[in-house]
Amino acid sequence: MNVLVTGASGFLGRNLLLRAPADWSVTATYRTSADFPRFVSEHCRKGQVEAIRCDLEISDAVEHFGRIRSTFELCIFLAANTSVPLSVKEPAIDLKANTLTVLNVLKSVSIKHFVFLSSGAVYDGIHGAVGPGTPVLPSLPYAISKLASELYTRRAQADGKIRSHAIIRFFGAYGPHEPARKIYSRLVEELGIQRRGVFKIYGDGSNLIDAMYVEDAIAALLKVCVGVRPHVTVDLAAGEPISVRDLVSRAARYFLGREVIVQTEGTAHEAIGFRPDTGPFASMFQFRPKVTLEEGLGRMLDHRLRVRAC
Repeated sequence: MNVLVTGASGFLGRNLLLRAPADWSVTATYRTSADFPRFVSEHCRKGQVEAIRCDLEISDAVEHFGRIRSTFELCIFLAANTSVPLSVKEPAIDLKANTLTVLNVLKSVSIKHFVFLSSGAVYDGIHGAVGPGTPVLPSLPYAISKLASELYTRRAQADGKIRSHAIIRFFGAYGPHEPARKIYSRLVEELGIQRRGVFKIYGDGSNLIDAMYVEDAIAALLKVCVGVRPHVTVDLAAGEPISVRDLVSRAARYFLGREVIVQTEGTAHEAIGFRPDTGPFASMFQFRPKVTLEEGLGRMLDHRLRVRAC
């Protein structure tokens, strides 16, 4: 299968390439990660993945890419800004990264099945149970740009630019290759390695997190890619929402065998009080996460220690 993966040098992209099915021939685009070609040559199946540098925000660059790589059976669109604080500070930058990139690719590349990784953030402002049928009207810039790309994906379907699509409202993952600024990486570093007795969070810690270990996230993503369901929008979450404070508490008990002091600072950029219904995804794609939080944190620690030992 001829597959395009955008944003392949990111956290999810790298983990996806490591687990790509053997019958995939992957074109993996990236923008600035200088180490990415080496990552591909050292860790991916020989000859399976071709890393191509392309700034998807630049229309001319994408048009040139489309002339040399014009047709794909499958596109997994992962390219995005993943920093919510940046979206608040610089919404134009966020809009270019999360929406203009989608428009440029849909305009210049012929794609049969388009899988767009959206975000559970589109439910911004809602409390309680949510699902794809829930009316949304987010005010968070990151959520606005993701929702806009969902709408443009549906428009491309209606215009016949893509034959089928899947929109995945993703609630997050953690694991190897995750950015150091993310809370799971910080927990592993500060509690698992440095053994600190204090951990800082932003906001009051009541925000909910419903992330899964990256191995499970990629398994779910592959099910969406292989089991094509045309015109589908689904929520993808672990199904066990937990507050930030409770997450820190469980990590502290796992790594240290005791509680730690939680210091709060400022306010969180997101107010997350919504809980997704994971049942539809589970029944549609026969999927449920397998890795527990504690097991996932342990795997992250082992990976971090192996990398440091090299």
